Amino acid sequence: MAKKPNTHTAGQASGTPSNSNLAVSPAANAMAASGGGLMGGFANPYQAQLNQTLTNLMAGSPGYTLPELQNMANTMYNSYYGQLQLAAQQAHDTNVLALQQQADRLGRTYDQRRQESANQYAQAVSAADRRALSRGMGRSSYNLQTLANLQQAGAEAQEQLWQQQGEDEAHIGQQITQAGQHLAQQIQQYQQGQASDELSWVQQQQMQQNQQNYANQQWLAQFFAGQGQNAIQNQQWAMNFAQQAQQNAIQNQQWQQQFDASNSQWQQQFNATHGGQGGGSSSSNTTNNDTTNNNTSPTGANYYDWVAALNGVGAWQGPPQALGPKGAVVRNRVRR
Repeated sequence: MAKKPNTHTAGQASGTPSNSNLAVSPAANAMAASGGGLMGGFANPYQAQLNQTLTNLMAGSPGYTLPELQNMANTMYNSYYGQLQLAAQQAHDTNVLALQQQADRLGRTYDQRRQESANQYAQAVSAADRRALSRGMGRSSYNLQTLANLQQAGAEAQEQLWQQQGEDEAHIGQQITQAGQHLAQQIQQYQQGQASDELSWVQQQQMQQNQQNYANQQWLAQFFAGQGQNAIQNQQWAMNFAQQAQQNAIQNQQWQQQFDASNSQWQQQFNATHGGQGGGSSSSNTTNNDTTNNNTSPTGANYYDWVAALNGVGAWQGPPQALGPKGAVVRNRVRR
């Protein structure tokens, strides 16, 4: 028995357009491979593929034309409905052949019955005539009437057999006619069913193509909306970065100014404190001690005294545990 094609899988079996070349997955893969966005300044090895995909999506899926879909549907359903029509034709031919064979047997049967009837009436006429002759009434009007009656009955029997044969043959002919009409109805029904299935399949494919194009356009809208948001976020980030860099530069400049001012103040205090201890040699020795022993000697630790002066703390009390950034308070100091 012929199996009707599945409309859900018929497209795949016969080349239904799936728009796989225009699916959003290549673009999505390219987006994922490029970090989720198209940011300027970053190399994207999938840029060409992404651009081609976007071009195809924006152009829309051409899909299949209506004549192409109709040809595909006709090819797909021809086999199924062709087998149905062939089976119906074969059943009709078998039935008609049986009826024709029945009509042939019927003709031979009635020929035999007519022959038998004719023989019977001929024997009856012969027997009646012999009886009349035996009685010396061979040429009597009674005998002639009897023989005429038997001959008339034989003729009527023949006529009745012919009439019955005609009725039986007409009945068989009517059955043959009905079989032909039934076949024509089946063929028409199958043709209408095929046309309906083909139209339904074509409409389904067109709807799928339209849905695919709509989905592509929706994806494009979301994609470009996301690109716009990314551009805004990138611009905002760049503005924040520039503002932060400017603030850092101002803070660094302010710190540098404070450092220079503190250094100058300490230098003045140092000169005022050590300037009267006598002679260049004493100053030179102090400077050397400050340079060479600033990590061990409390009397010549000009570096730590200088850092302490910057932080507003007392004289040197040993090496610090840690120095804070930008002149932070040095540990191991005591205030004066």
